[in-house]
Amino acid sequence: MFKIIAITFISLLFCTHSYAQNHQETRYKAGSSGPQIATYLNEDYNTKSENCGSTSEPAFLCSGVMIRAALPGTGYHVWDPSPSAQTTGGISFSYLRVDDNSLQFVHNEASGFIFYPYFYAPTGMDTNIDVLCSFPLDADTVNRGNKGCGTHTGNYPTSGPCQPQGIMTAQQWYANGTSMDGQCGFDVSDASSYNTADAFIQSINARALLTESQRSEQNEIRLKTWSANMQDTLPVEAFWYIEGDVDALTNAQYNQTDFYDSTTNHLVVPVIMVTPPSSTSGSYVFTYRDEDQAVVTH
Repeated sequence: MFKIIAITFISLLFCTHSYAQNHQETRYKAGSSGPQIATYLNEDYNTKSENCGSTSEPAFLCSGVMIRAALPGTGYHVWDPSPSAQTTGGISFSYLRVDDNSLQFVHNEASGFIFYPYFYAPTGMDTNIDVLCSFPLDADTVNRGNKGCGTHTGNYPTSGPCQPQGIMTAQQWYANGTSMDGQCGFDVSDASSYNTADAFIQSINARALLTESQRSEQNEIRLKTWSANMQDTLPVEAFWYIEGDVDALTNAQYNQTDFYDSTTNHLVVPVIMVTPPSSTSGSYVFTYRDEDQAVVTH
């Protein structure tokens, strides 16, 4: 594949975020290479934070891997909202952490992109994209109201947000029902009046109550839909693909090149190989390889 030569990676400076004004980190100040991004992804994946400093700072802000499985669609880039996301007002991601594993992604997709943990995003990145709600399992959010966080359109009266129903713990979530359509979702939004840090941890803890077969299915978090053509400021940390999937690698390389060509300053985001575990008790591994890059650096 033709390789574009670029100067540097996107992650050059430290973060600025409304959550994180007191959490400006140093790890990106000196600049980050592709291998360093892979190191950070592995570190974030293996960090089991309960919160990121307070009850209103959920763990996804500073730990874990916020990952979206997606293919580019007709007329829009992979990082742009799909027509469904524009209609519903929400965009679905999965969340990977060593204590919150799954073995698959939505529709068994094998490529997509990863957002920085917001506390670690470079200067100029838009980290005010609200993380709205968290479901321990895929929740068929396209058929729910309130940007995918509300009650399912089927006959599932307790499928709305957990906390207003008095569902505050993983055990209560499990007792309420674990079906795709019937489960409730934990409100973790900026505007929430609840302890969102604990709510997110309860969403993680709930998966420990599931069977291995259930845990192999991906969880689902909903982010508020952002505008199209925000590539200059979206906090994209990596384009990923599943190890051994040639088509997925091709997709990731296409996305990397498309992003480089679409951004004003020709931002380079690395392609990262994702190796899933063989069981939910195992661990994911994130790897940077020079030969995977369609856009290379000096």
